[in-house]
Amino acid sequence: MKSLTALSLSIAVLGAVATFLALQVAGGFVLIWVIFIGWGAFYALGGTPEALKNTIVCGIFGVIMAWLSAVVILSVPLAEQLGLPLWAGIVVGVAVLILCLAANVPALSAIPGSVFGYASTVGYLLQTKDMFTKADGTACGFCKEALYAAAATNPLIIMSISLAVGAGFGLLSSKLGAAWTGEEAAATPAEVPDKLDEETKVAVSIHPSVDNGIKPAVEGFSGGTLKCACAGNAVVVTLSSQTAHNHVCGCTKCWKPAGAVFSQVAVVSKDKLSVTENGDRLEIVDPDAALQRYACKGCGVHMYSRIENQGHPFYGLDFVHTELSSEDGWSPVEFAAFVSSIIESGTDPNDMGAIRARLKEIGLEPYDCLSPPLMDLIAKG
Repeated sequence: MKSLTALSLSIAVLGAVATFLALQVAGGFVLIWVIFIGWGAFYALGGTPEALKNTIVCGIFGVIMAWLSAVVILSVPLAEQLGLPLWAGIVVGVAVLILCLAANVPALSAIPGSVFGYASTVGYLLQTKDMFTKADGTACGFCKEALYAAAATNPLIIMSISLAVGAGFGLLSSKLGAAWTGEEAAATPAEVPDKLDEETKVAVSIHPSVDNGIKPAVEGFSGGTLKCACAGNAVVVTLSSQTAHNHVCGCTKCWKPAGAVFSQVAVVSKDKLSVTENGDRLEIVDPDAALQRYACKGCGVHMYSRIENQGHPFYGLDFVHTELSSEDGWSPVEFAAFVSSIIESGTDPNDMGAIRARLKEIGLEPYDCLSPPLMDLIAKG
């Protein structure tokens, strides 16, 4: 079964299950429309376990900011002097500014997730009848009673739980769809179409880090941490400098997130890399290979690769996957290497023209080796 078909079926089946549970079992404790917003946010943020965390953490942050906005609008008596529309506009403007500036905190960096939480909460407040009546049924415009209620209808409770449930269903649908294709859950199920003629168009996904655009480096960026995928006792590698020669690689040896066609690899000077947590969980994948790939024994993620042969042109450089970092600002992807090698991984040769076209479309020159500067370095020896 094709991955898109399997994913579509898994979402359809689990969507039906989620709707039944929300309406029949949960009894209004969760909102099905918010579940679907959380579900969509999970995929919009990449469809990975990291996206699950970002959807929940940033989504709930957005819920809290929307709740605080409502509290300020109702509690500060400026609405009478300025008029409710103007006062509400000022409060929302300040709240959204804080929402975006909070992205400087790594845990709150997924702004779309925060916006999904904020917008859905505001929608809930505006469309809920109880928000406009007092407990005795008389009209009150927009009541603080519902905001402070110790009940499931309090937006802090119902929206947070609904978004988290939706993100959970997103991850479950990704894994179920992958299971039906006999593959691991893809890092992102989104397939990005290329701009070829309709007769030769195929859905092309290169790597989650480049499918939706290549992020530029941040000036003055001086490094960060890489973490494996283990939920507990994760291996942590610290890089104390910016990386270089970042590229996507089609070879079958480099680690890639499940479902990705290419891996993403950058280099850093070995003296700028240190294993700072749980190094005892690392093992070398292939001791006989020129490139010693150190992988986590638990999740299998390659944390770094090192060349021990002092005569090798790349001796002194470690190979790393900056996608394992929560920090933004790493050197951008510059080219695509060993493109034809993806055929060895099972890619249909008939799709190679579309894949190369997609690589060029997003600004990555495809090579069946490394980039010319790196090949020149190898030749120089």
